[in-house]
Amino acid sequence: KGGMTDLYYKLKAKSVETYNDATVALTRPDKQAKFEEGQLKAEEFVKAGDNLILKCSTWKWQSGKKGKQLKHLPADKQYLITNVPCTTRVRTLESQLKGAKTEEIEIDGDEGWVCTHADLESKKEGSSIPTIELGGDSDEGED
Repeated sequence: KGGMTDLYYKLKAKSVETYNDATVALTRPDKQAKFEEGQLKAEEFVKAGDNLILKCSTWKWQSGKKGKQLKHLPADKQYLITNVPCTTRVRTLESQLKGAKTEEIEIDGDEGWVCTHADLESKKEGSSIPTIELGGDSDEGED
């Protein structure tokens, strides 16, 4: 029975991979940004990734497998990865969050954000999360 299950999942994974490959091959990236819908143009993705790497050194560009690279992205900037270790076990985090209160907050004039840990206090001294200052909307080097 285990062999059939393994075969099923391998076939399913291969069919999803084939479908994704065909979709990428047959569709072109949008030339228009659809930022409100959560879509970026390739150039915007690369620029945002470069900014992320500049601000957060745990992020790195990866090239991916040669046959799987997207033509509209630079070969050495196919996707982003990060490795941020968490010193707290998931069960500890879950137990801290049980019964935690939420609070609706406003960020940069944008209402409707939810703070899910409004009543939790940090257990470690000096364990605040640093803020990231974004650079200005400079268009240097763009045509």
